[in-house]
Amino acid sequence: MRSDRALHTLLLMVGVVGFSVAGWQRLHPTAPTGFDLPTLVGRKYQSIPILGDSGSTVDTLPLAGRGIPTLIYAFSTECGFCSRQKARIGALLASARQVQVVSVSSEPKAKTRSYWISSGFTLPEPITVDGRVLTRMGLDLVPTLLLLDTSGTVRRAVGGMILGWDSMAFQQFLEFGSPRSEADDRHPPGRQEAASKDAR
Repeated sequence: MRSDRALHTLLLMVGVVGFSVAGWQRLHPTAPTGFDLPTLVGRKYQSIPILGDSGSTVDTLPLAGRGIPTLIYAFSTECGFCSRQKARIGALLASARQVQVVSVSSEPKAKTRSYWISSGFTLPEPITVDGRVLTRMGLDLVPTLLLLDTSGTVRRAVGGMILGWDSMAFQQFLEFGSPRSEADDRHPPGRQEAASKDAR
């Protein structure tokens, strides 16, 4: 009797999980290409603090005033979605030109560095950022891509897996950070008022 009850509970749990996954896929039919995060668009950041191995701030990375857009990829080595698309995102980030590519995680640099090296990608050093800072920036959801223009304003924000992206789709994404796109009224910065602030 007890085993029957346990089996019933297990089947119920499997059904709930399956229903939840199916529901998520219905809400995000283009999941392989990611889903927009409009509440992050329009935010403005001047810099982001970098943590050292001791857990204290050792440097600050400028996100504005460099004359080129900034592409931020937030990830975790423990994230299943991040691992599944590691080869795809690694290749895309490595192909990025005329943008500052930044990969961020709240994990120690030694761990994130080996994560990329094991895939054979030569990317800019991943930086460690306080988890509270990532949360304030809306980067507590991983994986997430943020594209900032030269002023540090978020022009595009995409979460989830982008396994469906090819090089053309990636270049179209990067165009949102160009000066032409900044003046393009067809792509407004979103409902959220852009307030200039540091990630600190």
